[in-house]
Amino acid sequence: MRSKLFQISCLICILAFCSKYSYASHMIGGNFEMEALDKFPGRYRISAFIYMDEIQNRNGPRNGDLRIGIVRKRDHTLVQDLYLIREDKDVFLTYSNQACASLRSLKTRVQRYNQEITLNPDDYDDSQGYYLTYSQCCRNPDIDNIEKPDQHGNVFYLEFPALKQNGRLFLNSSPTFNEINGEYICINTQFIDKAI
Repeated sequence: MRSKLFQISCLICILAFCSKYSYASHMIGGNFEMEALDKFPGRYRISAFIYMDEIQNRNGPRNGDLRIGIVRKRDHTLVQDLYLIREDKDVFLTYSNQACASLRSLKTRVQRYNQEITLNPDDYDDSQGYYLTYSQCCRNPDIDNIEKPDQHGNVFYLEFPALKQNGRLFLNSSPTFNEINGEYICINTQFIDKAI
């Protein structure tokens, strides 16, 4: 598997290869995870975690499945579509400095999607590997470290190697991400990281 840093940096690069877009200006970010469920390749749990701005989410989707693609890296050919099912319960991010977060009207919801799938290793044996992808346009207009964020999309991307390599089955899971922290710092105020 590629490192977390590589996965994150590839999010923007892969945008050119994605053809399925939907519109949601309330999306902040997110990630994929791919967990092997057995001792043999093929059975996986695919999960997506999407962070939403609850204040901006006036007309955004709250229910339904998440359609993602599995793409062959060699030629960026779509191999398979998958539908991840949304979990019933959303989680809200807890901000460590709630006063600063409230000042900016921050309220972040985490939508979770997952699905257990079976992939045939014979169909996923290309030596250059594969990737999961999902894209959605556009970003939250309140983002202030990107120019014109409401004109730029979000791309979620996770690479995985061939499930069959040199005639042998290959088992692997993706890195997992810790739940993001709600550290938020007000301008011109002192900040002490409690973890230090």
